[in-house]
Amino acid sequence: MTSENFKLKLMVPLRTVLEEEVRKVKAEGFHGAFVILPRHVDCAIELKPCLLSYEREEEETYYAIDGGLLVKCGRDVRVITPQLAGDAPLGELQSAGDVAGGG
Repeated sequence: MTSENFKLKLMVPLRTVLEEEVRKVKAEGFHGAFVILPRHVDCAIELKPCLLSYEREEEETYYAIDGGLLVKCGRDVRVITPQLAGDAPLGELQSAGDVAGGG
């Protein structure tokens, strides 16, 4: 892991969906949209249903999540959500977010 990266772990109940080394995480909490970078202060943020994205190298990946909790502690960021959708075109994920109440 380089000093410009941190570990993202994305989980739903009973399983880990993703564990990646990333450069940036973007999501939306009840106090607004935010970005987590490697030297971000440790925090816990309640998430709204939204599009969560993360960046590796120059590639950005999106997941539609149904709310949840993001915890940043040291070089680890963990996100737990009741359900999510991913690996689809961005337009489909935005529609999934609208159905889940986000948007």
